[in-house]
Amino acid sequence: RLERVTGVSRTNVYGGSENEMRIIVDPDKLARHRLTVPMLLSALRLANASISAGDIDEGKRRYIVRTEGELRTVEQIRNVVLTSSDTETRGGIGRVTIGDVADVRFTFKEPRAKIRFLGEEAIAINAVRATGANVIETMDGVYQAIEDLNSYAVPQAGLTISQVYDETIYISSAISLVQQNIYVGGTFAVLILLAFLRSFRATLIISMAIPVSVVASFVAMAAMGRSINVISLAGIAFAVGMVVDAAIVVLENIFRHRENGLQAPEAALQGTN
Repeated sequence: RLERVTGVSRTNVYGGSENEMRIIVDPDKLARHRLTVPMLLSALRLANASISAGDIDEGKRRYIVRTEGELRTVEQIRNVVLTSSDTETRGGIGRVTIGDVADVRFTFKEPRAKIRFLGEEAIAINAVRATGANVIETMDGVYQAIEDLNSYAVPQAGLTISQVYDETIYISSAISLVQQNIYVGGTFAVLILLAFLRSFRATLIISMAIPVSVVASFVAMAAMGRSINVISLAGIAFAVGMVVDAAIVVLENIFRHRENGLQAPEAALQGTN
């Protein structure tokens, strides 16, 4: 379910135990029947195979045939024939199976790691984000998947899923901080400009450069397929100060040309060159 979330490329599972089929060979029994471990492995490979057997044409229909030989149960593995003969040879037995020379059982793999959560054994699942995927949208999908699993499938098994790490918490906090800095810095810049320029119109012109530049940046990022992240927002916050500084320099230059007697259009043209 987690791997079907848009933006998740794969999941890694840590802790817990995995089932495995274990075949414990008895060397004495192998020697008694004049068999070797490579012979046993070869018989297993031949028996545990699923291959195409061609196709059958019947009128306008074509049926694809496959031979399903995969071993799924302990009994199937035990019954794999290692050697067979019409005459009683190899110790007086004409047919030797894996069950005659080995102990076959379902068991658990040796765990590579043990995970504990709130003092209890747990399994950790790490969802890996696909390259280029939006982390916030991906985490929203993961949250929805966890909610769905906790609503029916997981409780039926007596388990529960708890999220212990979320990359978007830091990102959201950083985005909120950058946004706050932009708002507070922009407000103080407008107030200081109004206090020193003593011109509401000039202050309005400069203050309009802040939202215009920010909106233009977001439009350009969307057109180029770039996502909003901490680095891009920090760059925008840094650029806002540069925009205000440049607007003040240009406005002061326009005022200087106006004081020299130029008309407003000519002063604006000369002041921006």
